[in-house]
Amino acid sequence: MRRFASIFTFGLLLGVTPLCGHDTWLQPSTFQTAPAQAVSFHLTSGGKYPVPDHAIAPERIQAASFRLAGNQAPLSQVGRGANAFQLSQSFDRDGVATAWVTLHPRPIELANRTVAQYLDEIHARMEVRATWSRLRRHQAWKETYTKHAKTVLSVGDARTDLSWSEPVGQRLEIIPITNPFTARVGQNASFRLLYQGKPIAGASLGLRHDGMKHAKFQTTDADGEATFPVEKAGRAMVFSVHLDYREDQGMWVSDFSTLTIEVSGS
Repeated sequence: MRRFASIFTFGLLLGVTPLCGHDTWLQPSTFQTAPAQAVSFHLTSGGKYPVPDHAIAPERIQAASFRLAGNQAPLSQVGRGANAFQLSQSFDRDGVATAWVTLHPRPIELANRTVAQYLDEIHARMEVRATWSRLRRHQAWKETYTKHAKTVLSVGDARTDLSWSEPVGQRLEIIPITNPFTARVGQNASFRLLYQGKPIAGASLGLRHDGMKHAKFQTTDADGEATFPVEKAGRAMVFSVHLDYREDQGMWVSDFSTLTIEVSGS
């Protein structure tokens, strides 16, 4: 997912950007805050998390929301900066704040010779590869992709709030199973991958720590769960891609999902 952006061809699909192949993430200025203190968020696409690269255009944002104490509200949008779209929010009570953004779907078209590299880099399932092997002699690769980005942070005393484990309803969503606020180096961190609210078995889930050159990958089990050893303190991003071929539309439909968390060193 970090390199294949350069292989996209644009054909007749106007407005397509090569950055569609990069990860898109939502990063808060802090993962621990106090009530009434403003937290800034940057929304960016890039190939080297957590370095911001490409600022998301405001018209690309389909939804930007947060949930606190069971209540959902819009996430305040500030504007587009040099490398990230900026959002900001203060939270009025203790608890877990979950913030998320979903972008509008966009079309792309790939040259057939580049598809194998694309599938390798998103760790596509064998069923996807088999379907493409069947189709490639008869049609070009046409795809519509949607990006989903999410993060969680604690506000004041959030020890009794377990809402970090509850989905917010994104079509492709990564849910922590172990408490993201108690993750420590040397322990394990588990996550569940949901598509349309249901666990996905046999999917590839990636984990990238700040400063680590290569991501780690695990395959989800029958319950859509995967577990990673926590090897480094600091910011981290969990990510996945779900890709399906829609026979009735004659095209591929993909969803990209990210979750940013912070790992404590002790």
